Amino acid sequence: MIRNEKMSCVRCQASMFNPARTKPVMYVFLGMTLVALLFALALWRDYEDYVAGCLGFAAFFGLIGFMKLYYMNLWWSWARLQKAKSPEQLEEEGRQYIVSFKEVRK
Repeated sequence: MIRNEKMSCVRCQASMFNPARTKPVMYVFLGMTLVALLFALALWRDYEDYVAGCLGFAAFFGLIGFMKLYYMNLWWSWARLQKAKSPEQLEEEGRQYIVSFKEVRK
């Protein structure tokens, strides 16, 4: 999959989730969370004033990182279900999706 490829819906042209663009960002945010937590642990006894700041950074990066992890897990489970289907079944589902959109537009 090309990283900068724009993925969009056939029906409404809305942009779609692109895991190739999300995964590196997810790893960076989760890594920053881990680093901030390790800093908080390292500073726990000697520099108690900085612990709250480190925990704040960990919370900020963690919320975004775990949100991205949640959507990646949804995509991984969807992709696993799609791999279990035959190519003919996938083509038929795609045709039905496009036909249902044309019927709605009439």
